[in-house]
Amino acid sequence: MLDSLTICIQDLRFNQIQATVNHDSKIDYLELNPGGSKLLFRDKRRQLHLYNIKEQKKQTLLNYCKFVSWVPTSDVVVAQNRNNLCVWYSIEEADKVTMYQIKGDVETIERSEGKTEVLVDDGANTVSYNLDEALIEFGAALEYNGLARAVQILEPLELTPETEANWKTVAKMAIEQQNLFVAERCYAALGNIAKADYLRKINKLVAQEGINNFRVQAKLAVLDKQFHKAEAILIQHDEIEEAMAMYQELHRWDESIKIAEKKNHPDVREFKENYFQWLLETNQEAKAAEVKEREGDYNTAIGLYLKGGLPAKAANVVSSFNVGVPQDQLEKISAQLIASGMHEKAGDFFEKMNILDRAMDSFVRGHAFRKAVDLARRAFPGHVVTLEEEWGDWLVSQKQLDLSIEHYVQAGIFNKAIEAALNARKWSRAVALVAGQPPEIARPYYKQIAKHYAEVRQLDLAEKYYVNAGEFVEAFEMYVRANKWDQAYQVISRYLPESEYTLLYVQEARKFEAEGDYKNAERMYLAANEPDLAINIYRKAKQYDHMIRLVTKFRKDLLKDTHQHLAQQLDVEGNLKQAEHHYIEGGAW
Repeated sequence: MLDSLTICIQDLRFNQIQATVNHDSKIDYLELNPGGSKLLFRDKRRQLHLYNIKEQKKQTLLNYCKFVSWVPTSDVVVAQNRNNLCVWYSIEEADKVTMYQIKGDVETIERSEGKTEVLVDDGANTVSYNLDEALIEFGAALEYNGLARAVQILEPLELTPETEANWKTVAKMAIEQQNLFVAERCYAALGNIAKADYLRKINKLVAQEGINNFRVQAKLAVLDKQFHKAEAILIQHDEIEEAMAMYQELHRWDESIKIAEKKNHPDVREFKENYFQWLLETNQEAKAAEVKEREGDYNTAIGLYLKGGLPAKAANVVSSFNVGVPQDQLEKISAQLIASGMHEKAGDFFEKMNILDRAMDSFVRGHAFRKAVDLARRAFPGHVVTLEEEWGDWLVSQKQLDLSIEHYVQAGIFNKAIEAALNARKWSRAVALVAGQPPEIARPYYKQIAKHYAEVRQLDLAEKYYVNAGEFVEAFEMYVRANKWDQAYQVISRYLPESEYTLLYVQEARKFEAEGDYKNAERMYLAANEPDLAINIYRKAKQYDHMIRLVTKFRKDLLKDTHQHLAQQLDVEGNLKQAEHHYIEGGAW
């Protein structure tokens, strides 16, 4: 530790610094594995990290760690994460962790006499958890004792997902180290007979020629799927036939033929014919067609593409090379394109063949309206308007309403353009479109626009469009609901005669009364110059204070009689105290 945040790893044999690890939290634990290739460390936030010295790479193993340690003389990590015991049998694959539920705290790890135990103190007793010794030994063998020891450990074990993964790991390392006997044994254990047999043949060759023989190296390149590397090795040693045979065994005839052509092989024509026949026999018409297309035999290629169900490639050959094709062949290409639903491709094909009416039909059927409109402008100008409308309809069906607007405008179908703009909530565009329409067409749209602006509380705009729609009452009711009484009065008095808007006030007042909103009902009745109706609200609701308030203000000549009537009513109802009050106010001492 250079300081509480910095780890320095130094090779004391050569006095060389291997790595410097900077961390953002104080480190309270660190430990190297036995081989000195990996470092575990934990910080004050209880996060556990692994640092690979060779790769200079850090990764987090746990976000919370109470205990951590390497298993003695192994690369197995044991850590506690709250109530879980976490074991990494292969720290190379840090995402593969084996977990056990435990109670208590891990105290230590004991390893002796072929047995590894994790001791856990649960508060009352010490409980031991046995780890898988075979997996521990396997990891140590791979790291320190060599592949042969790893194989010895795996051989007596059953083939499980874990041991299968271990066999694959050993096989990969054996190939990398060119330990081909171990690799052969691994693939045999995995049941991969083909690879095991291939390696057995290589091992026989190694016994005769040595591991560095070019044929051995070429076969190893093939095993690693580096075919061009194998080809280069063989050609470098003038083994042309062997390089070709390698590709032929892999059924990569085209690669084999490329070598024959490059080296001017005398039998190259025969190879091509054999390859072509093999493609036909194995029903690879598309591949056979590509061969003929490269050779310039375009009519044969077209026929094979059609047989292989690839009409688009057949059409490409016709259009790319200006091939003179019989009419019946052209019909087959177009029929297959249409039957395959490739209408746009069929349209391109017909257009290049200058069959413009069929090209137009195909573009429309394939919803390729841009190409259809471009073609119409050049060849069928009378169809442009209809196509623009169809294009708009198609976009609407695809829920692309905003894109459809301009196509309807181009077609002069303004009602569809306006409806698309409204449904797409493009309000400004809708207003611009509606403004150019006659009043009888525009009114319903203005009303819809006004409702939108009323909903978003842009009341001045809503009023404007309600007025444009001739919906003066809607504008009035909007202001009433928003308690904008002055604006409500202004709009209704500006556009309706007094007799009409007075009646409207009464209607609104009755709505408020029915809802129990007596205050606004009173306001409406008084605005309509109907104080008696306002007084009657409170009489029916038995809100006598408000009733007397309005009588005092608007019917003062009836005030004494009103008090007396109220007193008698309350007297009958048994409300004597209130009755007394109104008797006195009415002068009935």
